[in-house]
Amino acid sequence: MWSPKKNQNGARNQFYLNMRQSQAGDIVFAYYKKHIQQLGVVQCPAVAKSKPTDFGTVGDYWGNDGWYVPVEWHALSTPFRPKAILAELRPTLPTKYSPL
Repeated sequence: MWSPKKNQNGARNQFYLNMRQSQAGDIVFAYYKKHIQQLGVVQCPAVAKSKPTDFGTVGDYWGNDGWYVPVEWHALSTPFRPKAILAELRPTLPTKYSPL
């Protein structure tokens, strides 16, 4: 995973800061088209790294400096929609900076 180190205007962004908090063994979720499509396992803590060239023009407004977290991804045989189980998930989610 890669993210810029800061917002275009230099403002603090908790989601970018979270990249620095990741540790080997942490589980991450790939959310796409309203479904959790893959589960990932963080391989090691974040390192400073330039924006990947394969991003092309995506994120042209981001700075080139960012954080990279290597993740081993595993596709789910049956992707699921978090909204369908939100009542069960809600008690486990943080009140601030929740991903959902």
